[in-house]
Amino acid sequence: MGNDIYFSQPLRDTVEFQSQYDFIVVGAGSAGAAVAGRLAEVSDFSVLLLEAGQDETILTDVPLSASLNQLTGANWGYKPEPSKKACVGLKGGVCNWPKGRVMGGTSVLNYLVFNRGHRKDFDGWAAAGNTGWSYNDVLPYFKKLENVKVPQLKDSRYRGMSGPVSIDYSPFQTKMLTSFLETGQRLGYKINDPNADDYPDIEIVLGTGGLNNDDSRAIGNLLGIPEEFYKKTYGPILGKHSFSLVPVLMKTRSRGRITLRSKNPFHWPKMVHNYNEDKEDVRTLVEGIKLCVKIAESESFKKYGAHLNRIPYRGCENEIFGSDKYWECCIRQIGSSLQHQAGTCKMGPAISGIDCFKCVSFNGANKGCDDPFHNNFSTAVLESPCMGGRKGRDGLFPATSCIKIAGYYDDTGETITVRGCALDSGTLTTDTEIIRMSHCGRFYYDNRYVHGCLQSCNDADACNAAPPHLAIFVNHVTLAFVALVHLLLLATR
Repeated sequence: MGNDIYFSQPLRDTVEFQSQYDFIVVGAGSAGAAVAGRLAEVSDFSVLLLEAGQDETILTDVPLSASLNQLTGANWGYKPEPSKKACVGLKGGVCNWPKGRVMGGTSVLNYLVFNRGHRKDFDGWAAAGNTGWSYNDVLPYFKKLENVKVPQLKDSRYRGMSGPVSIDYSPFQTKMLTSFLETGQRLGYKINDPNADDYPDIEIVLGTGGLNNDDSRAIGNLLGIPEEFYKKTYGPILGKHSFSLVPVLMKTRSRGRITLRSKNPFHWPKMVHNYNEDKEDVRTLVEGIKLCVKIAESESFKKYGAHLNRIPYRGCENEIFGSDKYWECCIRQIGSSLQHQAGTCKMGPAISGIDCFKCVSFNGANKGCDDPFHNNFSTAVLESPCMGGRKGRDGLFPATSCIKIAGYYDDTGETITVRGCALDSGTLTTDTEIIRMSHCGRFYYDNRYVHGCLQSCNDADACNAAPPHLAIFVNHVTLAFVALVHLLLLATR
């Protein structure tokens, strides 16, 4: 098969490398390819774009083939570490993390859903010290990117009309979608533009294929659903009309981490997702499932003869069907993600994260203070900058200051107190003044989650005071976590 047929857009590799380049972009993914392209528009710039994977093919140009493309060499095929709280019922007890190894990166493997994110996401970035990243700051760039084809959005001040990327609704609109929107309105939800300024923290995705036809069976295989599981849960309804409602948790409290597995650069890193580690995430997803059931049992769907598939999931047979315990079990069994992991490269100045609590000895008088969290700051990005003030030597705590965490372990409730500095006289260095700082939240420490407060005190005794009310905050950079509970509703005729 010739290249001009097999490749959608043949790309010529660099034949000879220059001795130096103005810019070297590693990874031709969604961001890398765009950055390299924009840089190359300047004729005086020399740009080298490096990509480990292959070119796109005719198959990758077909949106419906996304699940099949994820089964090819265009996917790195990453596997995170097994967990007892998520993906337990999938093959090997692990989640799938498809990532593009191809020109275009993961954009070649996904389902072409265009979603900017919540206004508060960007405003949170700006509040963390990232000047120029607020929603109002980035909106002009989104508009510059877009060429919106939806007639009813032509006059929207949030949308662009002349950019290089065409944005449109799917050409196929099922009648089920109309019923879905009607039900949402009856329940008090607004129909809005999800890329404008109003967006929920949890959303419901309507899938008209379910998992009981040949196409969706391939998707089930991609998700890692074992054959035995598939036959038991979906086998009895094979060939019947169905659709799925999937609750998507947009902001998770659970935090994962990625660390080096070895010194070998060709070894995959150790990826720990920690899905469902926070009980609040599970409770929110359960409420999302119950909302799905409420939608499915509405009058708008009854006209199709729709009813819930009541075949219990494998591993959850001992729980009462439809109870909170049952849905929690389902989430653990096949709860997975939409493969949009993020947050390994935190944006912002040091003061926007745990680093604002690091300290050193002033003039070497005392032992430098330890920050017990500095190795894990990317797993607990603070949404707002640390509150506090200081005069004199910016960034240096005096030898007499104390860094402390006070709180409790999430899994056992056991209290924990960690002090970063030794006790001393409590007097301040003359040219440095520290005002006490405290930031409460949820942190990853000693391979466990801790709810508590990080404190900087102007003397050792102040750190002995009881911590303030423990405020649990939600990070603005999220793993888009999904409970793939697939409430299959049969439209009988």
